[in-house]
Amino acid sequence: MTKQRLSVFPTNCGACAFQQACGGQTTPTFLGCFNRCASGCSDDCDYTCPARPLDFFSHWEEVGGFSPNFENILPDVTIALPKYLPVVQHVSNLSECLPLDMVAVKTSSLLGPRASKTPTQVRSEVQRFKKVIAENTHVLLLSADVDTFVEGCWKSPADARLQYEVLRHELQPVGVTTPNFSFFEDAPRTHSLRNRWRIVRLAEELAHGGLSPILHLNADNDSDWQFWAHALRHSPSIRVVCKEFQTGLKTLSKGIKALDDLDRLQDVVKRELHPILVGGRRYAREAQRRFSSFTVADSRPFMEAMSRRRLCEFSGRWEPAHTAPGEPLDQLLEHNLRTYEKRMLQELHSYGPCPASGATADFDAQY
Repeated sequence: MTKQRLSVFPTNCGACAFQQACGGQTTPTFLGCFNRCASGCSDDCDYTCPARPLDFFSHWEEVGGFSPNFENILPDVTIALPKYLPVVQHVSNLSECLPLDMVAVKTSSLLGPRASKTPTQVRSEVQRFKKVIAENTHVLLLSADVDTFVEGCWKSPADARLQYEVLRHELQPVGVTTPNFSFFEDAPRTHSLRNRWRIVRLAEELAHGGLSPILHLNADNDSDWQFWAHALRHSPSIRVVCKEFQTGLKTLSKGIKALDDLDRLQDVVKRELHPILVGGRRYAREAQRRFSSFTVADSRPFMEAMSRRRLCEFSGRWEPAHTAPGEPLDQLLEHNLRTYEKRMLQELHSYGPCPASGATADFDAQY
């Protein structure tokens, strides 16, 4: 049965009831951000949009209504993070404990691609990972992932609590980044407004369960950055935040702008931030110009090892590595991790440290 739809849409930001919270569309179109809604959307559209009033009000009720508040003060990560944080995607083809001080594990690897595993299944998956992670290795969980996993984290809060309780008890992670609920440039901005709060609500849920949540700062415009400034002011101890550079920010110009926005954000909240740049290796030098500390987290050495390629220490090229059928890849992975980190740190050392930063008056005035 076709769901109830509204037939009248604001055709510009000035006529929209959500303009104050939204901040206006960055890339205006003829009918504004409701352009696709006005032209007729499909029945399976899942955007948070007033075109479907019943779904719309239900979605907003989930995050606390149309004027939500920050409910809890969030804690920060309590130990220092390294400049490079290797990401281990899975434990196939590995048989030994990796000699690492800290490692990142994708949360979806433990909870399943749709975050639908039972606590017993999660515990079993954690035990598989623990066979190749040394007992004294710190673990950080990365939740930036595809939409099927991210949405699965939200569908059943009760199940999520049980899943994360297993992760807390079995892994004792130093931190968990929040899922990166998507912001779409071609979708109604009301969808992004709800997703901002979904990031916050899950962070509050993680903190309530005894974990250290790391906010994933998705943003499309200045209003979004204003929102994150309010969030950080509400939790004044937070320094560690997260930003993903593998999809929407893969374009160099967009990635540099995101770093600039993060830099201005730390001026606005008047404290230094420590961003985790997921998939952001190419931006390490630019990050060093802007932040006194930061972390690059990526799985390139891991994925190359799984593809039987070795990083040459001298040329920096990935070369074929000859391995016997069924041979474990522990030594190849360890070589790739060490060489990759060494080359990155050498490059950053030659580039120089972060200069002293000053507040940006015009940006600060908007906040």
